[in-house]
Amino acid sequence: MVGFRVIGPEADILDVVEADAYEVGDDGALVLLVDGRELRRVPAGDWVEVRALGLRPPPDVEWLLHDLCVGGGLCLPPEAWARLCDSPPAGIDAFTDAVMLADGIDPLLHKELRRGVRAMVARHFARHGDRRQRG
Repeated sequence: MVGFRVIGPEADILDVVEADAYEVGDDGALVLLVDGRELRRVPAGDWVEVRALGLRPPPDVEWLLHDLCVGGGLCLPPEAWARLCDSPPAGIDAFTDAVMLADGIDPLLHKELRRGVRAMVARHFARHGDRRQRG
């Protein structure tokens, strides 16, 4: 389980710890999901930002970038690879967008690709979280 913090326009905060994913509907509503099913819907005007709770980038950023290249076709130039390994974004969405932008792909224009990339990134982040909780 990942969990998300939803930040509203007046800086109000809603933590949904049960959610393991989210998506933004065509109407701009935030849909928090658990096992692919809708858990909670936040109308478009009631949220401005979503953050994963308690996540840090996985320690194996190189392995994640390798998987994104082999499995997702996002093969970064060496300088972008080094930059992400040296200073990886801490959140799933920030990491996803950073990888796509480093590969010259606008995440806003390629939403379907972004969903797939985000799913791969989320799996790596979740594995990292699981290891940290056990050890």
